[in-house]
Amino acid sequence: MKAYVCVYRHPIPSRRDRRLTESVGASNPTLRRFLDVYDDQNCFYDWGDDPSFFAASGPVWEYFYIGVGTVSLGLTRQTIWSHDRYARYRDFFNILARSSDGVLEQHETFHRYHDDWQRRCDAPYWLFAREQSQFNMVNPLHVATYTGIKGAVETWHSSRDRQVARLEAILFPPSASARRLRTTHPQIPHRQIDLLAHLGQHADLNALRSHLLELATGSS
Repeated sequence: MKAYVCVYRHPIPSRRDRRLTESVGASNPTLRRFLDVYDDQNCFYDWGDDPSFFAASGPVWEYFYIGVGTVSLGLTRQTIWSHDRYARYRDFFNILARSSDGVLEQHETFHRYHDDWQRRCDAPYWLFAREQSQFNMVNPLHVATYTGIKGAVETWHSSRDRQVARLEAILFPPSASARRLRTTHPQIPHRQIDLLAHLGQHADLNALRSHLLELATGSS
């Protein structure tokens, strides 16, 4: 098994991307609901589609534990468009392409956003295992803050909250590497963490996932 800690930002989209997305939202109720709340202070959506453990927002960076995802199945776009059991995914915003007689054509909800859509479609369209995944986008756990000090990393709020302390102890025990959610590299502040390299090759990833699922659902 492979496991990673990932952080995504809650970014401000470019004016062009926002304008083009808004134009599609006028006729797409799901997208309209997304846009209506995206600018709210307590919105934790990503403008992209990154599945991640943690969300970060600035200019003072606040970090929130969003949840854990377990990959169950990787599909080709041809499979999605030829098998009715996967028809629900054809309307997902990140589908990128449709298949016509086995040949892929660019198919993006907002606009022709990705020039490299063909390269992206070489990778499988990954599905999560429902029973082994949990995401909290409503009231995620506020775990840490980065104040912008050069050369520093985030400060965890473990002294304030028992669940935060538990999460920090699980992911960043004294025996682990020195990595934190944030790096000190100004150009790559949120490089993913390979948990086996970070915790050690003998780490019990199944037990780790169980603990993370509990924390994502608010269980103690």
